[in-house]
Amino acid sequence: MIEYRADVTGRPPDTQALQQAVPTGTILAPSRAGPLFALAAASFRRRLRCTRLSRATYDALLLFRGRYLGSAPRP
Repeated sequence: MIEYRADVTGRPPDTQALQQAVPTGTILAPSRAGPLFALAAASFRRRLRCTRLSRATYDALLLFRGRYLGSAPRP
């Protein structure tokens, strides 16, 4: 799941393309948690939190997704 802060204009750069690459494994939504992080991602027992949006944020998101997508235990 990828959440972005509500005051971020539009969607964060490139995250829509990231969501479309793995549509059944990625949820992209405005954050309900508050204004602490510009972007946050979650996977099974893992979190990525970024206080500002930049190219480094997107790179970190790519690495996070690549490492943890599908890492939850099977039911």
